[in-house]
Amino acid sequence: MSILVGVMGILLLWMYIEAEEVDKLSYYEGTQAEKEDLSDCAKNVRAVARISAILMMYNGGYERAKKIFAEHLARYYVEVDADYAEKVIFDELSVLNASNGNWLPELKRCCLEVNRTLTYEKKRCLLELLFEIAALDGISSKERDLLSRIMGHIRIKEADRAYIEGVFARYYVENLQGSRASSGTRYPQRVIDAYAKLGLRPGADLEEVKRAYRRLVFENHPDRFVNASESTRVAAEERTRELNRAMETIEKFAS
Repeated sequence: MSILVGVMGILLLWMYIEAEEVDKLSYYEGTQAEKEDLSDCAKNVRAVARISAILMMYNGGYERAKKIFAEHLARYYVEVDADYAEKVIFDELSVLNASNGNWLPELKRCCLEVNRTLTYEKKRCLLELLFEIAALDGISSKERDLLSRIMGHIRIKEADRAYIEGVFARYYVENLQGSRASSGTRYPQRVIDAYAKLGLRPGADLEEVKRAYRRLVFENHPDRFVNASESTRVAAEERTRELNRAMETIEKFAS
């Protein structure tokens, strides 16, 4: 009897040890996965920061641009806290400032890094960020050339290029004053903005508006991103809402 009890005790001890090892392994695998996820996120954020810093060097409005950058990270990279966002863009700007202006050769390398680390959807979001930074004080011809080069390097589709350029066309320096003067006499600003959201100029034919709306809603519909990350799905949902609001604004104005 005592022998049986001893054997049972040993078996129970082995079972306990095995369970402990499984728990440890599960914990280790879990933490490793978390580290890998964070590592991937850090690479993504670093790639976004590097190319954003180049736009900031052109624009010069560091403080406002850094705020836009931080808001972008908070929206699309929820794992990143505000302190890290501030540090990473500070580091990238410091590197560029130390290069004595010889930072354009790094542009293509930065774009290659973006292609390696970001999904196409994240690259579209990045493009919006870059245009927002450039638009702070009006988009100069040099900034337009730079943005065009970036879009080529990171392989942005023609339809997406046309859309983003349409949205931000009113910020081009050569059009800024003229657009406000001429367009404002006929169209309220909210209507001008609505047309821009669809990549169109104010006054486009309603059928053209509907075609652009249907195409963009199809491209951005959340159902197309069911297997994507949560931040990507949220971004798609927000863009779809913006497109719906733009279409509603144009239809109300036209009626």
